Amino acid sequence: MIELLNSWIGLFVAILSGIALLYGFFKWLNLNIHLAPKQVIVKDGNLYGVLKDGAQRQLTFSDLDSNPILIKKKLKVVFLRGQEIKSRQNYIRYKLMVLDLKKLEENVLADQKPFLDGLDRSSEILSPIGMKLSPDQSKVLFVVEKYVTSGQLVQVDIKTHEFIELFPAEFFEFILSGEYSGNLLVGVSEIRDRGRDIHYHVYDWQGKSLHLFESEEEYRVFRGKALIKK
Repeated sequence: MIELLNSWIGLFVAILSGIALLYGFFKWLNLNIHLAPKQVIVKDGNLYGVLKDGAQRQLTFSDLDSNPILIKKKLKVVFLRGQEIKSRQNYIRYKLMVLDLKKLEENVLADQKPFLDGLDRSSEILSPIGMKLSPDQSKVLFVVEKYVTSGQLVQVDIKTHEFIELFPAEFFEFILSGEYSGNLLVGVSEIRDRGRDIHYHVYDWQGKSLHLFESEEEYRVFRGKALIKK
């Protein structure tokens, strides 16, 4: 009889422990969902998460942060952090950062280019332009300085931190629909019939031109349809 009673007590305690664990898990889950921002904004050089109820939660404190990209599924924010360098000509260099919203931990994704640019033989990231998250949300792409007459499109893998060059470009966008869906719409500084100018291409991810637009008007008509996801 005592053994049976002890067995029932042990089962009851086990059930209570399981309920407590489930309660703790759902409380944690609800807390993380509640604190997950619906967007991230910049105020005075710091990142703030805007919650569902409109409240704002400060996320960074460097006073030099910008260009936040919220990855909602992974509860992470990719952003740029500037650092003012004092010299004969003061300048700002940048780091590509990632913030884990669950742990509020920051990590550096990249603080040096994988090449020396042709302007001052520097590998510092000085003028990142047009930062975007890849369609599969695994990489960050942006244009940086490399050549005297042209920038370079680069990508950084968020998981592995691998930083690679893609091809020369002044700006880029992802094509979301139509014949060239999955490729890139790119502006390139080139010398052609009218001298050096920006020419518009469809590029694949290896830098091969799949289509050269004959005019800016043709490019704009194509762009108006290609950037709309269907």
